[in-house]
Amino acid sequence: MPETKEIVINTTPILSLIAETGSLDMLPLLYSRIWVPWEVCKEIQAGGANRFGGLRLGANGFQWAAIVES
Repeated sequence: MPETKEIVINTTPILSLIAETGSLDMLPLLYSRIWVPWEVCKEIQAGGANRFGGLRLGANGFQWAAIVES
């Protein structure tokens, strides 16, 4: 279990978790606050719904995360 309860996450770990586990469900179980830079959201959304990241994120998007502008 991580010592910190907050994390800032970027595109590569998000896509890696999706590739390995098929979802991002473990993040809210490990961290109380997940910060996702706005640019990361846009980068994943730019792939579109039929691409790797967009397909896995679906309509739920990042509801468990705090989206921040950098």
